[in-house]
This record gives sequence, structure tokens and C-alpha cells, in this order.
Amino acid sequence: MAGTEVPDLVEVEKYTMGYFTKGPIEDAGFEDLTERIKAEGLDKRIVDTRFTMYSSRGRIFALPHDVHPVVLVYRRDIIEQLGINVDELTTWDKFTEVGR
Repeated sequence: MAGTEVPDLVEVEKYTMGYFTKGPIEDAGFEDLTERIKAEGLDKRIVDTRFTMYSSRGRIFALPHDVHPVVLVYRRDIIEQLGINVDELTTWDKFTEVGR
């Protein structure tokens, strides 16, 4: 920020990205990765809302690194006793409905 050299790759706290992209888009100081992300199909393989924090004005300037799988653990004996077929719980809406 004071005319010093910058690294080729950095990790940026996701909530600070707006600080770097608030001025003219060409002055963001980050490489616009939008086309490369689309060409590699990453926009289809990464949860699209995770790009929001690293984007400005429709352009993506960074990749999220904290997207990870989630696991749901349950007691089989109770689920079977209640007659719930977990294979049918394919959405959070279905899960919530059965949970109620």
C-alpha cells in the first residue's frame, strides 16, 4: 500500500475484499479471475454464493478456500423407530418437514 512489492498470491480475510475493490474496478489490484474460473468450470463446481464475498460488479477476484462438505449424523435406531427413510431427505426443506 506504500509502493512496496506485492506477492503473486495472498490470502485475504473474506470480509475485507470490499476494501480492495471499492474504487475503480481497474484499480482493484487483484487479477480478474472471472473468465478463468468459468473456463475451468469452477463456477459450476464451487457453491456460487461463496464467490459473492470475493466479487465486485460481476467480476470475481479471488477463490474461496473454506468451502467444505457437511455431514449429518443421526441415530439409526431412532430414525428407524420413527419410520423415516433418510434416502428421501434430498433437500433441507424435506429434512425440516420430517423433523417437525
